[in-house]
Amino acid sequence: MGGREEDGAGASAAVAGDVRAPDAGPAPSAPSAPSPADTPRLEPLHFTLLDHLPVIVFRHGIERARLIFVNRAWERVLGRPVEEAYAQGLDPALADDRSREALRDALARAGAGEEVPWHDLVFVRRDGSRVTVRVMVYPVRDASGRVEAVEGIGRDVQAEVDARHKLVQTDRLAAIGQLAAGVAHEINNPAAFVALNLQHLARTFPQVRDGVADAATVARFAQTLEETAAGVRRIVATVDELKLFARIPEGAYSTPVDVNRLIRSALALTRSEIRGRARLVTELDEQLPLLPADPALLGQVCVNLLLHAAQSLPRGDAERNEVRVETRAGGDHVQIRVSDTGAGIAPETLPRLFDPFFSTPSVGGTGSGGTGLGLAISADAVRRMGGTLEVDGGAHGGTRFTVTLPVIDVAQAETRPPSAATIERVVIVEDEPALAEAMARQLEGRFEVAIARDAAGALRALEARDFDRILCDVGLPDTPGTTLFDRVIDHRPDLATRFVFVTGDPLDPMLEALTAAHGVRVLEKPFDPSELEDVLRGSARDA
Repeated sequence: MGGREEDGAGASAAVAGDVRAPDAGPAPSAPSAPSPADTPRLEPLHFTLLDHLPVIVFRHGIERARLIFVNRAWERVLGRPVEEAYAQGLDPALADDRSREALRDALARAGAGEEVPWHDLVFVRRDGSRVTVRVMVYPVRDASGRVEAVEGIGRDVQAEVDARHKLVQTDRLAAIGQLAAGVAHEINNPAAFVALNLQHLARTFPQVRDGVADAATVARFAQTLEETAAGVRRIVATVDELKLFARIPEGAYSTPVDVNRLIRSALALTRSEIRGRARLVTELDEQLPLLPADPALLGQVCVNLLLHAAQSLPRGDAERNEVRVETRAGGDHVQIRVSDTGAGIAPETLPRLFDPFFSTPSVGGTGSGGTGLGLAISADAVRRMGGTLEVDGGAHGGTRFTVTLPVIDVAQAETRPPSAATIERVVIVEDEPALAEAMARQLEGRFEVAIARDAAGALRALEARDFDRILCDVGLPDTPGTTLFDRVIDHRPDLATRFVFVTGDPLDPMLEALTAAHGVRVLEKPFDPSELEDVLRGSARDA
């Protein structure tokens, strides 16, 4: 698509310059296409050709910063009339602030004369569903070289995004299968001594309660109680690491990430796979800046690289072998390095290493990632986070993978000021009696607490009085907690930010969508008293 020349000579075969004359006044509220009267050099056939293209085509003005033209593919892809786009611009059709900011930035850069690479933007169809559109914008110059407009094309890539998500999840499930034995070990060991300790505590408690136990018995009782609590914390920590890894990445999700925290999570999951093969050495820079990344996706990259390192080494010779994990800051980037002392990678294999379904031989005989997807998915994930994944096959043995990612200015990271609201009355909507009572015991003395066993009881409680916080289980017996939320805010929208969803399934897509839309918080089971206190004092869900 070319541009209109200042002297009126020459034109693009598609959209020639601003489709309205400079003195034509404001854009009409609902034109279906630029009028041939306004663009005499644009034949009606050209409009027809543009409207039938399988991609969205649009032009954005520079001087008046408005949409000038969009073809009918807009309607076919999004189900939205082009009249709406002319009247309101492209922004209202975008699904989130990230997409809006990305498009505005791309338009500004193209308006300044830059060539802008493809961006995946999320739009909302008229029926409320979401669609990913891959958009490229570029400057249009007149004969003198001045940028007079910005044009863009966009194609529906939702099928590609869905397929990528399926491949990512396939790889995650394969990795979880390989990690299952180690995770079971990390959970079963503390579970075994917790069970034995509880039996001991049950036998000893009557003596301690009645004051007939000697000092040694009381000390042993206290020690057993502490060991039991530590065992439960170990189980919870392992489940937390697994929940992070099990979370399905959304692709476009980005938040300030603590890289060392992710590394430690990945190590907790893969430690059993590494144990028996190599010594584990970590050199983590504790002064790392934050990264803008998808934590679940970056966690998957770390797990994949650690599994590859472990499986390149034989079992039974841990003292001779080493797996080393390093993090370091380097100005505007952070590097993650995972290296091993295995046999290395053959030079003829290196060019294919990141190809989908290509597996390097494993010393253990299981392949590098189970599906041949691990390294390919890792490379693609790092690329989409704006970084690079490089490999050194090791001329003298061993392999080193280096992930380089851009950093985010800590000052730009989202911060949440402490809530000044006074929380006095709390209703707990929970059908598990033991959990409801345990939560109430933690809050008694500082809050006025009511308990409802189901959604019907919650509605009665909310009709009877006002509550500052509503701790609502998602899996209620009579109706889902999310449905209760909808019913409540239909009549009392002011209660939306007072809800806190309590769930054992943080991956519930309905819950994710609802909490993202309304800014409520989520408390994941199991949780400790400090988390319960924090979620009550806060006013919106953590990013």
